[in-house]
Order: sequence, then structure tokens, then C-alpha cells
Amino acid sequence: MAETIDRTARRLAALYTADRILATSPTIEDAATKILAALGESEGWLVGQMWLVDDRHNVLRYAGGWHAAHRDFAEFIAQSRAMIVPRDHGVLGQVWASGTPTWIHDVAEEPGFVRAESARKEGLHGGLVVPIWNMDHVVGVIEYYGPQARIPNEGRMALVSSVSQELGLFVEHKRVQEALRRSSSILKAQQEASLDGILVVDENQAVVSRNSRFCEMWGVPPAVMDMLDDKLLQAHIRTLVVDPDAHMARVAALYKQPLEIGHDEIKLNDGRVFHRYSAPAITPNGMYYGRVWYFRDVTEARRAEASLARLAAIVEASSDAILSQTLEGLVTSWNPGAQRMFGYEEAEVVGRAVSELVPAEQQPELTEMLARVGRGEHVEHHETAWQRKNGTRVEVSVAVSPIKDAAGTITGAAVIARDITEINRLRLELQAQFEQLIELDRLKNIFVNAVTHELRTPLTAMKGYLEFLEEGVGGTLTPKELEFVAEVRKGEERMERLVADLLDYARIEAGTFKLNCESADFAAKVHDVSDSLMPLATSAKVHLEVMLPAEPLMVEMDPQRIGQVLINLVGNALKFTQEGGTVTIRASAKGESVRCDVVDTGVGIAAEDLPKLFQRFVQLDQGARKGGTGLGLSISKAMIDAHNGQIGALSEVGKGSTFWFEIPRQSAACPRPAGV
Repeated sequence: MAETIDRTARRLAALYTADRILATSPTIEDAATKILAALGESEGWLVGQMWLVDDRHNVLRYAGGWHAAHRDFAEFIAQSRAMIVPRDHGVLGQVWASGTPTWIHDVAEEPGFVRAESARKEGLHGGLVVPIWNMDHVVGVIEYYGPQARIPNEGRMALVSSVSQELGLFVEHKRVQEALRRSSSILKAQQEASLDGILVVDENQAVVSRNSRFCEMWGVPPAVMDMLDDKLLQAHIRTLVVDPDAHMARVAALYKQPLEIGHDEIKLNDGRVFHRYSAPAITPNGMYYGRVWYFRDVTEARRAEASLARLAAIVEASSDAILSQTLEGLVTSWNPGAQRMFGYEEAEVVGRAVSELVPAEQQPELTEMLARVGRGEHVEHHETAWQRKNGTRVEVSVAVSPIKDAAGTITGAAVIARDITEINRLRLELQAQFEQLIELDRLKNIFVNAVTHELRTPLTAMKGYLEFLEEGVGGTLTPKELEFVAEVRKGEERMERLVADLLDYARIEAGTFKLNCESADFAAKVHDVSDSLMPLATSAKVHLEVMLPAEPLMVEMDPQRIGQVLINLVGNALKFTQEGGTVTIRASAKGESVRCDVVDTGVGIAAEDLPKLFQRFVQLDQGARKGGTGLGLSISKAMIDAHNGQIGALSEVGKGSTFWFEIPRQSAACPRPAGV
């Protein structure tokens, strides 16, 4: 009697221990190890192991074990760990399939017990195998093995069965927890991987979850997000949208209609556009648990749609023929411009070969263009001839580009054809006119050259006889007669300058103008010119001053031509400077060049007239009043260009002008002699 009471007490203690273990164990393996140990030690077993059902593969898998501390049972345990037990196979599979506990008298004699040899070596004989039940199905199996063969013991079987039922509930609970954790993790990962912003709100409009994309899209401050209050969140969002009242009204309407699904778009102040999709979170039995909001940034898509719409409008309105075709040459689209140009309506052309628009002699060109496009090339400004529906030819300039799909594969060609019939007619007319102008220019040059040479002879005679008159060779002249001779002298000098300019112009136009270069002091040339023009300055009552460095400015140049440029620029400055004004000639070294500025305090030049200064035969109004050919500045520019230099002017009306030029100290136009 006492033994029975003691055994009962131990078993109650074992059940209590099992309940405590299950209540505190974090994992199935931890609980299995501890429970197997508690029951095994109380009942005198040496080894205890737990197997759980793998529903996916319909097998039992080793889930944990315990063994007495004084032995390791390494071979038996290793063999168990390596096993996978199908349903109905061996003792374990049969207990799983039947749900009925089984006593094993001696495993060494048990038919089909694959671990019999290792059990015998380890001294294991009697055993007990009990199913782990969860409600109405078996979720696993517990097995115990001891040192002696055993006969069935209902009390021990009942104890292990009771514990296995508790363990079954625990296993199922942990599996549900693990499934929930797995589902939650997968859902969280899906949310974070989504390109959409996702917000989940419960039935009380409290924020349940959101992904980082949502916070990024809306720029939600962490403080607002941490409050988990949808009203605070909406208050932030309304500051970002173009029409906050409409936005809030739509949100409120969806919350009032829990079962409604919402689709709309939201425009933001910064130009972005979000597509908003909202759906209720409802259980299969109709319980409402809140609402899920999805936000997708469709800004680029809307811009692309707008661009496509604009492109379509351009294609429709274009006067050019715009069509597309397959690489085999079949027309796939045809705009109104093509219809107007070729006379075919879209329905007449689409699906037909574009070669039908091309005359026979142009067919090889079309074939070559399609081959080039198939290789990814672009064809631009290819002039050819196509034909209209009525058979007449139309001259066109064609551009062809490849059409590619999303993978970059060339699928067809886009063709733009422009009618150049009228352009070609005008081109021929312009060509004829251009050739006439060239001939007129040639005749003009011949005329100028001839007239200039013919004028030099009488001018030379005129100059000589004027000198005779001034020297009194024909008799002494009266003061009045000398005054007349002086006026004629001025006219002769003006004519001489005119002829010299025309000769230079003729040489420049004929390409016979050449430089006679030598190494010379630029500063000395400036002194020579200023000395020669000093009488003119004195006569005009204009102060002429020179600003030069102390050291020579040695330059490879044509002294005569540079002197001519200086005379033109300084002479013009004196001509257009009022009495009492000043003309200054400045020269200085500037790196590898020499710069000269002619600065006056004269009337100045209007900004719109500056670009005309160096053009041939062009005179401003004030220049025409002073006389001249309109060639001086253009010839000066040609001479400076010949030296590989630059020339220009700066001016402002009423504030005078500055004419400047620069020439290199050593230029290819003036090659240095060998040995220098």
C-alpha cells in the first residue's frame, strides 16, 4: 500500500514538473529535453527521445532527447538523429499512424527495429512508445528505453500519455506562434520590399504599421510616426497636397464606409502625383479590423503619358509624313501628314509594304536603309524620290531611326519624310543667282582694277603740274592763284588715296596681296606716323599724343602695311574729333603680341553701327559727310588678318572711340629667316 502511494506521489510530482516546464520553456526542443529528463529519471529509464511530425513531407523527425548522466549512448542517439521515419514504418511509424501507445518487451527482439544492434550494445532493452496528441491528431511520438526487458505497466503508460497530451498542446501552441512570427516576418519583409508606401490603420484609426517607403514618400517626421495616431498623420499630409480639403473628405468618407475600396490620385505641392488605393481589412466572417492604404508614386508615369500625348499631337499636326514600319517593310502607322503628302488614307496603307511608295529605281536605296536600321544605325537627310497615289513623284528628305522594345531589341523603324520639291526648286534658282553674282563680282574686280590703273596715269601728271605751278615754273602766281592750287592739291591727294585704296582692295580680292616682312621696331613706326600726321592734327586743332614704352617693341611685320593701318586709324580719329579734343596712340607688349590703341574724344559711334565698321564700301552717315571710299577700315582689317592679328573697336556716342589691333611678335605669316 505504501509503495503504491509513493509511486502515485512521484507521478503527480512528475506531472506538476511537466506543467511547470511547459509554462517556462521558450522552445519545443528545450521543453522536450526537460520533460523527457523529468519522466525518465522518475521512472528509471535510461534514454528518452521525442519525434515530431513533418506535415509537409509526411515523416517523423528527431526533435530532441535525454539520457542518463552516467552513460552517453552515443551510437544509439546518433543513429536516431540520422533517421527519418515514414508513417506506418517501424514501431515509431505505427504508433504515429495508430495513435496507440506500445510497450516493447525487448528491442533486440522487436521485428523491424532498425536500431536494435546499437540498442543492444548500449544495454537498452525494454521500451515504451507513446503518441503525442493535440486534440484529434497525433503531432509526434515519445519513446523511452531502459536496461531490462519490461512488461506492460498501465500506470507508467498513463503517466507518459498524460504528459504527452500536455506536450502536444504545447507543441501546437509553439508551432502556431512560430507560424505567426514567420507570417509576420514575411509580411514585414514584403512591406519593406514594396515600391509602394503602405500604411495599416485599425478600426479605431490608430496606426498599426507602415513601411519605410511610406515615410520616405510623405516625409513623415519620426515624432509624428511614433504617436501612432492617424489624425496627426493626416494633419501632416494635408500640408503637402494641392487640395487638402478634398483629400481629407475622401479619407473621412472611406472610414465611414468600412467595406468600400478606394482608387484615386493625389497631387502634391512639389509636383508629384500619388495613386492612392485603400481596402478594408476584413476577416472571412465579416469582422472589420481596419483599413490598408497603398500609395504609389506615378509622377514619372503621368509625365510620360503627357509627353506621349504631346508627341501624338505633334505627329498628328505635322506637315511631314511620319510613319512606322516593321523590319520587313510593312507599314504599322500613318499620320495625316503622310496622307496629305502621298494621297493614301491610313486604312489603305497599314499592313502594306512601304516599297509600294517607292519608284523601282529607288528600291535598292530603301533596302539598304532598312538594313542599316536593322543594325541599329540612324539615317538622316537622305534625299530621294517617292511617289503619290496618283503616280506623280515627290522629292523627299528622309530620316529613319530604329524602334526598340523594352529589352533593346530592334523591332521596326520610324520614318519621317519631308517634301523638298519646292526647296529643291528654290535651291536651283539660288544656285543660278549665285553663279550670276560670282560673274558680276568677277567683272566688278576687272573693272575696279582697270579703272584704278587707268586713273594712276592722269593723277601722276596732275601731281607733277601742280608741283610746277607751286614752284613758279610757269610764272609767279598770285596769292589767290596759290590758294586755288592748294585746293586742287587736296583733291589730287584725296584721289590718290582713293586709287591706293582701290588698288589694295583689288589685290585683296584677287588674292595677290602679300606682306613684305622684316624685323622692325613697332614703337618707331608709331613715331613716324604721328610725326607725319602732326600737321593734320595742328590744322584740325586736335591734340595728338603718343604713349610708348622706353624700350623698342621688335616685331616681325610689314612696316609699310602696318604704317598704312596706323594712318587709317589715326587719320579717322583726327577727322571725327572736335576742336580742342585729344587723340592718343598707345602701344605696349602683351605676352607674345604687341597691342596698339588709338583713343579719341570724338563724337563716338552708336552700338548698332559698330558691327558695320569693317565691312567693305560701308560708310556711316557721319563718315559719308567727311568723305572717303568706305574701304579704309576693311583694308586695315585685311592687313591685320594677314599678320594673323586681330582688330576691333569700342565706342559710345558722345564719349569717343577706341580702335585697337594686336599682332603677334612672330607669326607664320612672317616666317623668321633661317639662322635667326
